[in-house]
Amino acid sequence: MDTTRQQRLFQLLLARQAQELVRIASSWQGASGEQAASYVVAHGSAQLSHSVVQARGQVRPPVWNNAYNALVGLYFSEPTPDVNNAFLAVIGDKPIGVRLAQAVDRKQQLAGNTWFYYGSRYGEYLGNCQQGNPEDFLPAPAGGEPRELPRDT
Repeated sequence: MDTTRQQRLFQLLLARQAQELVRIASSWQGASGEQAASYVVAHGSAQLSHSVVQARGQVRPPVWNNAYNALVGLYFSEPTPDVNNAFLAVIGDKPIGVRLAQAVDRKQQLAGNTWFYYGSRYGEYLGNCQQGNPEDFLPAPAGGEPRELPRDT
């Protein structure tokens, strides 16, 4: 199906049979599942977008589901405990010293560069929803990758 017809199908399904669109979006076979998921997030409600994440996340580790629910919450600026808890589930809420002393189960939490990306997104979320201290997380990308130090001349 060409892109124009597919977009029209998604538009009709969103208006009349939203759960069928969620079913299509839940598929990881072929490109249509991802395209349907993207359509729902771009044109649907926050609730329907979270339904798509739940459906697509059934075959993924728990961290995937929380990570994408957090991003959906950021996209829709949802100041809800569920979204905040999704962010905290993936980045953790322990002090850095405790986090460094323990191994991370990457099926449950993020680590490395991905952690820094989500840390920064959490800062954006807190700022957009006027919650917490976004400044604590917005600098997160700066720590993500080593930088070359300037040489003394």
